[in-house]
Amino acid sequence: MKAIKQKQSEATRSDDDNAPYRCVSADLRVDVITRSIRIKKHIHRSDEDPWLDLPMHRASLPATSLVPETTRMADNEQLFWIIVAALDTYLLRQKGSKSHHIIVSDIFRMLLKIFEYMWLHGFYDPRCAPVSSWEDLREALVDGGWVAALKIEKRVVERLASDETSVSEFIYKTKGKGRSHTHSVKSIFLVLMGTNVAARELVSIKNLLLQADQDSSLRDSGDLSLYRRSPKNPMSTTMLKQTLRVFDLLGDIPSTLRVQNLPSQSGYDFAEKYGRKGGRTENIDPDTWAKGLRS
Repeated sequence: MKAIKQKQSEATRSDDDNAPYRCVSADLRVDVITRSIRIKKHIHRSDEDPWLDLPMHRASLPATSLVPETTRMADNEQLFWIIVAALDTYLLRQKGSKSHHIIVSDIFRMLLKIFEYMWLHGFYDPRCAPVSSWEDLREALVDGGWVAALKIEKRVVERLASDETSVSEFIYKTKGKGRSHTHSVKSIFLVLMGTNVAARELVSIKNLLLQADQDSSLRDSGDLSLYRRSPKNPMSTTMLKQTLRVFDLLGDIPSTLRVQNLPSQSGYDFAEKYGRKGGRTENIDPDTWAKGLRS
């Protein structure tokens, strides 16, 4: 017991003794005041910070009929502590490896998108979401990944139609070779949308922004059917397995924060049956990634 308390004091950097969860893993540091979350790197260069900062300060939630403006996820007490408890639960199953902070970062990003989905569908506390909502999310991921599940394209065109800011303000333009340029989406637009998609999931957003930037009438229409849409990208079997293991992780955290109404069907079996085969090669072997999520 003394050893556990010592680990807790090392892991949670806060003067708030009333926090609803106390971290146990020494590889996790949480500050209740700043709402920062840091993960220890077990292998790093001598000139590197041995702790990885997770971008909790950039996580956001979309506007809904009940909450008319986008909000910072870090300001949501219950979601913040569910995230902390989930990461701590995962880390307690690990002995530490050169890639474990990368895996934890992936889990963190999945949790942000899961909670964004639930928020969009009116489940502001995921612990209260019915089984059907988790089943619907699985099916949406099969259909078109996070872009489809989070209705990203629809939200983009609606946001553009209601915002007077020049579309060019939302796009980075970088000069390439010759007269060519590369474009990327500015984080401010993601904040305005209240979304947590990243990396390849931004391609469809960039595509819509570039079209709207060239045609003001298209931008003002708010009609997705008038745009050239990116092809759907159903989630691969590997990524679906990893995402559904995060579902399971939410069912393994301490009871006060635990998600109770998860699908009873095996996530592995579901992914094997419905996931897109022949997905991209992952940077981390799926078995390594999932090791600590297995109960």
